[in-house]
Amino acid sequence: MLNYYYNNEVLLIINLNYNKFYNKYYFLVKNHLNNYYYIPSIFGLYVGDYIHNSSINYYLGYTNIIGSILPLYYLSINTVISNIKILNKIKYIKSSGCFGYILNKKLDTKIVSILLPSSKVLNINYNNLVVIGRNFNINKNKEYQGSYSYSKKLGIRPIVRGVAKNPVDHPNGGRTKAKSPELSVWGWVAKHNK
Repeated sequence: MLNYYYNNEVLLIINLNYNKFYNKYYFLVKNHLNNYYYIPSIFGLYVGDYIHNSSINYYLGYTNIIGSILPLYYLSINTVISNIKILNKIKYIKSSGCFGYILNKKLDTKIVSILLPSSKVLNINYNNLVVIGRNFNINKNKEYQGSYSYSKKLGIRPIVRGVAKNPVDHPNGGRTKAKSPELSVWGWVAKHNK
């Protein structure tokens, strides 16, 4: 999934996929050799759009196009960026809806200052690759997570307390609150020792 940063090519967005384990959206993209990759999705791009992907983008004039992947050296101050890659791994600004800004560039020391979503300033080398634009799913913080259907989509099952069960199903079930102490949470006495 991370090899797409190194290829000098133009990627076509084929599909938008959702990963429920990471709670994040990904683009399925294809290059001119019909190789398929999953890349983090960017807000403002849709199925059928092209992503310009290399440091050659600067010479082609693709420094302001959303979704372009460029080193920090070629970007100007106050550019909205995300998915900062350090040491062959995306380390910063990779959550849904997050973005950062380029605050300052010091070309003599090869350092670029970036304002992270946590309002901290990160100083990194200007050869690190970033994606221009904001991460997808910007309304994630407005989702209501209290409903059963929302939890079911994430694979979370309901948890029933042992006291609320019947004595056949759990040793704490029924009217066992009077004198008997709390027993096994997993119901070993009721289930396994019959």
